Amino acid sequence: MTDHEQQVYTLVGDVLKQKHETIQTTNQKLRFYHSSYPVISLVQTNNYVLKDSRTLNDLGTVDVEEYEIEIQSQTGMDEIKSIMIDIDHAMRQLGYIRTYCGLDTQDKETELKRLMQYQTAL
Repeated sequence: MTDHEQQVYTLVGDVLKQKHETIQTTNQKLRFYHSSYPVISLVQTNNYVLKDSRTLNDLGTVDVEEYEIEIQSQTGMDEIKSIMIDIDHAMRQLGYIRTYCGLDTQDKETELKRLMQYQTAL
């Protein structure tokens, strides 16, 4: 099983800090976060192996990783959308595809927050 969580966390954080100087990053869910904003949470939510998966070359195994990224701001949705665009670009460069982008249905109290989910087969 391949685990790229630290690499993804570092690369996405570096890209965001180039464009959003005050952004904070954490590897914990935002409901436990109480510091400065804007902030993103990047957490690997699943990592598994598909056994006997068909690849282009032959029958083998495929590693699948899934990530959840929360974005929260106190400024407004324009800031969140700008951060979302930068995250999306960085994750695509790393080979991940977005599987969800929208409201965090688990957090009904926070208005200025969005959730993105990504997956890849490596």
